[in-house]
This record gives sequence, C-alpha cells and structure tokens, in this order.
Amino acid sequence: YDMQSEGLAVSLGKLSIQHMKKISEIKKEDIARSLLKMVAFNISQIAYYHGKIHEVKMIYFAGNFIRNHTVTMECISYALDYFSTFDGHPINAIFLKHDGFLGALGCVLEATKEENSQVLSE
Repeated sequence: YDMQSEGLAVSLGKLSIQHMKKISEIKKEDIARSLLKMVAFNISQIAYYHGKIHEVKMIYFAGNFIRNHTVTMECISYALDYFSTFDGHPINAIFLKHDGFLGALGCVLEATKEENSQVLSE
C-alpha cells in the first residue's frame, strides 16, 4: 500500500481483499464494530477541524450515539489526539455524563436571549 504517513487508515475488520472469498467467515459483529469506528473517526475529524477554525482547546460531545459507548469515546479521543499531532493544535474530547437536559437548557437560553433582545429594542 502506498499510503503517506499523514494518512489515517480505517480498519474494516475482515473486509479485506484476501477475505472476500470467505465472506461467510465475516461476523456481523466485525462489520458493526468497523462501521462504528468509521463513523467515530469521521465525527472526530469534522469536530477537530471546526475546533481548529474556532481555536478551541476542548470539544464537548453528548448524545445517544456516544452515551455509555466506551468504544466510540475511545475512538473519538484517539482520533482527536491523532489529528492534533500534525499541527501542534491539541484539542481534547470531553464527554458529558448527564447530557439529557441540554436540549431543553439550550431552548431556555435561546428564549431568554430573544426575550432580552425584545426588551432592549422597545
């Protein structure tokens, strides 16, 4: 494989060319884990570049996709560390433990902001 050292290869478990003849040996668990890692790395890369643009040092992750999913959190943390090594802009992943109320809190803050701007404009 002619891959540059800056590249990030995503493992697709046993879905390699040498195993394509033995498709019956591929377990559903291998496919699921590979897809989970692929999605986690993609989320990490997008988050990293947004964090770099906005010059943040921490990115907070929340939601059902990562809540209590150790493998996903490890992949996201690893990928952010990986991307950080190339340009010296370290960004840490922070995983919220109790994030179920954040949507409601955001709505309250936005409503308060709109209410305050209406009062100021009157």
